[in-house]
Amino acid sequence: MKMSGLIVAVLALAFSFLTPASPAQAYAHGFFQIVNKGTGKCLEWNGVNKKITQEKCKAKPDQWWENMTAKLCNYGSSRSDWCLGDDGKEKPVYGRHLADAPQLFFSSLQNHAQTTLGTLHCGYFKVVSGKVMCGKRILINHGHSYSPAMMWVIKY
Repeated sequence: MKMSGLIVAVLALAFSFLTPASPAQAYAHGFFQIVNKGTGKCLEWNGVNKKITQEKCKAKPDQWWENMTAKLCNYGSSRSDWCLGDDGKEKPVYGRHLADAPQLFFSSLQNHAQTTLGTLHCGYFKVVSGKVMCGKRILINHGHSYSPAMMWVIKY
């Protein structure tokens, strides 16, 4: 009887490691969605060396991110070693391997934080004509605030 209880416990633990996390579990581990303030859409992973897109926010792994030493990496990859990267100023944002991804700047990754994202190399992440790009700032209100196109909201 004790042996069968032990086997059930071991199997339950093993299956918990093999199944994908739900959004509630993602919050417990620090995973979050990155939502553009202007469009209300989430950043989505499409593969290594492929353009990052913005899509309607859904509870799917390609839209969950985590902070790995100031690199924002996709939760959907098996080891979370696929991250946001760039290809230069005024060019699209791409998926990169952790080793090739630059460190990003951001002000906060707290729940509901509104922040800019970007790299020293290419500038600010923003949405231009529906595409996720990296480049110069977009200012509004006579240069006193950032455009919603370059503001991102963190959602756990």
